[in-house]
Amino acid sequence: MNAPCARRATACAALLAACAALPARAEEPLTLRIRVQPGDAYRQTLVLRQAQSPIAVNPNAPDRTVHASYTITTLDRVLAGAGSSALHVSYERIQLDTKSGSRALQYDTASPALPADTEIRPLCEALQRAIGKTIVWTLDAQGRVTQVETPPEIPSEMASGSAILSNPLGGIPGLLPDRPVKTGDKWTHASPFDLPVPKGKALLTLKVENELKAVEGAGDDRTAVIVSQAVIESRTPAAGSPPPAPWGVGGSGQFTSRFHLARGIVTRTEGVIAMIIRPEPESSAPGLRKIMTRQEIAITLEPLPAGK
Repeated sequence: MNAPCARRATACAALLAACAALPARAEEPLTLRIRVQPGDAYRQTLVLRQAQSPIAVNPNAPDRTVHASYTITTLDRVLAGAGSSALHVSYERIQLDTKSGSRALQYDTASPALPADTEIRPLCEALQRAIGKTIVWTLDAQGRVTQVETPPEIPSEMASGSAILSNPLGGIPGLLPDRPVKTGDKWTHASPFDLPVPKGKALLTLKVENELKAVEGAGDDRTAVIVSQAVIESRTPAAGSPPPAPWGVGGSGQFTSRFHLARGIVTRTEGVIAMIIRPEPESSAPGLRKIMTRQEIAITLEPLPAGK
């Protein structure tokens, strides 16, 4: 190596060493908050796949697992309110695919034909009545849900598509922290919910630990990736309340959510949750040992152009 080249190589090495010695730029904490404006519109698609297996006391009892798949498409519009925003969620289409043993059913509200099966027809009629109806979610300045108005044509458990879902723009309950966070930070949330079971409702609490795993992308396309560990536990009824249904429920699951920083919405949530439901005492459901339920959930939220 000649002298000029050697001097340049020495200078480059010195520059690299100096850069390595500089302290790394501190990561800026992120404020993850729903940010919507009147006129914003989204199309949301929720896919829920569920397998529910009643496990009999008799080990030789036939398998009675029910497989069900729902695809629910809604149009979500943000309207102005007094000190808040009103999110109008209108059902556009519901597709249902179920199978239990040799019985199978496929139904799509986009088709006017109703099934002839008198056992399943009332459900399909109820889904058809939900089309075009609107659920109104009131959001405060921080994007938190303060009220939900559901029309009578829509079963209350359909208001969020699943018992463990919350704000349509914000993913599972407690997903977004109430403080700025950095990669690796964790935060927790607990929220009560009721699960319909035979002979009533089970009183439950959903406990979630969230972690900001990564920030992907650059500029206006940055996305925060949040991983949530969920646990479902029974809760004690409030004093003076009627007793819950005689069932014990427990479960756990994991979800991954993607929060678009510039748009201020959760663009995708996907995960799995499993629950075991047991009669307590066993004599309350003779012959039945437990019910095992597994749900796979995937939600996408697509912003629509203005005026759509």
